[in-house]
Amino acid sequence: MDEPRRPRVQFSLGMLMVATAVVAALLAPLAWVARERRQMLRAQVAILDAREAAIRSVARERQARMTEPERLRQDNEALRRQVEQLRLENDELRRAANRPAPR
Repeated sequence: MDEPRRPRVQFSLGMLMVATAVVAALLAPLAWVARERRQMLRAQVAILDAREAAIRSVARERQARMTEPERLRQDNEALRRQVEQLRLENDELRRAANRPAPR
C-alpha cells in the first residue's frame, strides 16, 4: 500500500543551531550600530539641554542686572514696535476697505 512519504529535506538539530548562529552573527553589527546611534542621540540631546539651560541662565542674569531705566527703555521699545505694526495693519485694512468692490 501507500507508505507515508517522508519530507524530501530534513534538517538536523545541529543544522538549525548553525543557521541560528550565522543569522545572529549577521545581525550583530546592525544591533551594535543601532545602540551606538541611540547613544549619540542621547548625548546630543544632553548637549542641547545644557546649552539651553546656559542660555536661560545668562538671560536671567542679564535681566537681573538690568537697571530700572534700562528695563523701561526695553519695554518702551517693544511697545513702539508693536504700535508701529498695528498702525501698518490698520492702514492696510483702511486701504482694502476703500477699494471699489469688484463687479
